[in-house]
Amino acid sequence: TEVDKSLIPTGVRPSVEGTVFDLREFTRLSDCCQDGFIGFDHNFNLTGSTETEILGSSVHLAAEVIGGGYKMSVYTNQPGLQFYMGNFLGSGPDFSGGIKQVRHGAMCFEAQTEPNAVNRGETFYSRGEVYRQLTAYLLEDFK
Repeated sequence: TEVDKSLIPTGVRPSVEGTVFDLREFTRLSDCCQDGFIGFDHNFNLTGSTETEILGSSVHLAAEVIGGGYKMSVYTNQPGLQFYMGNFLGSGPDFSGGIKQVRHGAMCFEAQTEPNAVNRGETFYSRGEVYRQLTAYLLEDFK
């Protein structure tokens, strides 16, 4: 989802083809952070992604990440995935256990509806409706 200069989502869903945001194929994330692009903190719409069933619910394959000898797959029934890659890490104290903060040294995947939609008058759920979300993270050895 496109964001304004303050990183507030606008609701515009441009094509990602040919841009740094085209992560539909495996991409080395460090290659994306060049030419002034500081990193990802964006919502990705999950239209057209692979569906499967987990715990009796239909979910989309939202992301796959490979690194450090592992592969992590993220599945969700939500229409979007906020992807943040630690763009501002490195200026604070060490993490627990003495692990150093390093820019882009961590990732966060937040399954959700489109951020800021409520401020544009869009709703995903009705008053009184029960909201349930399923997000599953599958971690596998990858050699």
